[in-house]
Amino acid sequence: MSNHEPCFRTASTTSSSSFKSNTTPTTPTSLFRPVPPPAFLSSSRPTLNTVLYLATLSRLLTWLLAYLCNLFVDDYDSASDTILPPLSSFPLVNYFARPALAVILRWDAFYFLHIAEEGYVYEQEHAFFPLVPALARVVARIGRLKSVPLFVPFALLHPVINFYFYFCLRVGTVIHPVLRPIVWLLSDRYAILIAGALIANISFVLAAGALYRLTYAIYPTQPRLAFLTAVAYIITPSGMFMTAFYTESPFALLTFWGMYEWARGRNWQAAVAWGMAGFVRSNAVVYIGFFVWDGTVMWFKDRRLYGFQVWAGFPNFLLSFMVLYNR
Repeated sequence: MSNHEPCFRTASTTSSSSFKSNTTPTTPTSLFRPVPPPAFLSSSRPTLNTVLYLATLSRLLTWLLAYLCNLFVDDYDSASDTILPPLSSFPLVNYFARPALAVILRWDAFYFLHIAEEGYVYEQEHAFFPLVPALARVVARIGRLKSVPLFVPFALLHPVINFYFYFCLRVGTVIHPVLRPIVWLLSDRYAILIAGALIANISFVLAAGALYRLTYAIYPTQPRLAFLTAVAYIITPSGMFMTAFYTESPFALLTFWGMYEWARGRNWQAAVAWGMAGFVRSNAVVYIGFFVWDGTVMWFKDRRLYGFQVWAGFPNFLLSFMVLYNR
């Protein structure tokens, strides 16, 4: 079949050597004529840019739906009304603008906001790990700076860590002109809340791209499968948890990133990504199973590689002690 031949054949064009003499060609009616797939699924391979675009659009639609629901429906939990101070002395500003931020402050977000503001004060706050609140505090401080440095002071660190901080600085440079006037008009609490929402939503978009790359790395001959896998992640029913000031999106990003590096055989990069995930959620401790399994297999194949595998999993081994300490 040539490259220009249609993907779907009608009964009149389909023939077989064993049925040439006994089959009468028939023309299907327009009602049952096959419908070609969408353009982004047909001839051209679905690109990473399409995945990132759909992920960004899904975050905007999710936030808009939550905002409208919060605007016209009374809250079941009114704690956000107590914690968040009034935005302005004008009633209309408080009525329309305040729910846009209050909608991302629910349940565990209260703990993350308080940790970012005051640190670990209460015993129950130790169930939440420090990376996301610390990043939210840093991003909020970036909004109050007069300028953002363009250099990367982490050049001597691991390339994965270096890229992560470089990306954060570049994002900070882009959003700084927009974020700075907003932050100066708001209190520190609102600034940290906005920063936490930015971290969650940007992490979600990057996690969708990382999942696409991971699936494509495992199934290089099935790009549509990689695209549909990313779309299934984008339309998750728990989308609001990925939009609010929660750890689900950063954890998913570091998880998919680590698995992508692991699929490429880069164990050290995977260990660094999963080690960083351990500072987001304690669930990351189970990723040491990748190194245990590979180490067990290598023990029977090559004991020299076994030693390298043990050292590659050392960051996750240290992570397990931190989890036990917090429990």
